[in-house]
Amino acid sequence: RCRYTLVGGGRSVQNRTSSTWGLLPAFRPLERARIECESVYTVYPGGDIVVENSTRIPASCPPVPRVGLQLSLAAGLDTLTYFGRGPGENYCDRKTGCPVGRYSHNVADTHVPYLFPTENGNRTDVRWVAVTDKGGFGLVVAPVGAGGVLQVSAHDYTAYDLGCAMHPHEMTRRSETVLTVDAAGMGAGGSDTWSRAILPEYLIPTGTHRYTLHLHPIASLDAVARPPPPPRAPATPAD
Repeated sequence: RCRYTLVGGGRSVQNRTSSTWGLLPAFRPLERARIECESVYTVYPGGDIVVENSTRIPASCPPVPRVGLQLSLAAGLDTLTYFGRGPGENYCDRKTGCPVGRYSHNVADTHVPYLFPTENGNRTDVRWVAVTDKGGFGLVVAPVGAGGVLQVSAHDYTAYDLGCAMHPHEMTRRSETVLTVDAAGMGAGGSDTWSRAILPEYLIPTGTHRYTLHLHPIASLDAVARPPPPPRAPATPAD
């Protein structure tokens, strides 16, 4: 469904998309778990985009690694700046030693070269994140709502590229930047030193997860900061 309304003298476009993903749990080979997702994109005349997401994880689903959004950004946007935990990678079960602050990295430098290519470079408790070129042209993403925090990572490869490589030198490197913005993410596990078992409190619970993101375009280094509140969307008539 697509709705058009006037906002601040310009035209705002609201687009609602819905999808359902099917997973085949390893422990229930004859049953499928369906994850229902709905996203509403509201695009404003100034270039701001507000994304409202709702994801329902059924009780029959095995633990999911993350709930969030992945963006493929243009080549040249290779500087990651954020306000959250750092400076190194951290996860919800491995973050105590990473103080909250403002950090900036080259995107390629956030990669952690594990012997076997795997998930890496995550940052937690992020209040806002910017991916820009050296002059500050790019995008800022922030959660909407008081007290909201995100988990983020930025790489020059996708999760699929990681899964296709057995060794670091086999990984495909891309010109674009892949930004992952999660409202929830499971822990890294391994607290018993010999397995990847994750404690229950660091797993993503089943049920409905709702979160809203503000995507704000910027064009200077002075604008690399938490964006102003997103424009207020007008009420839309019922179908």
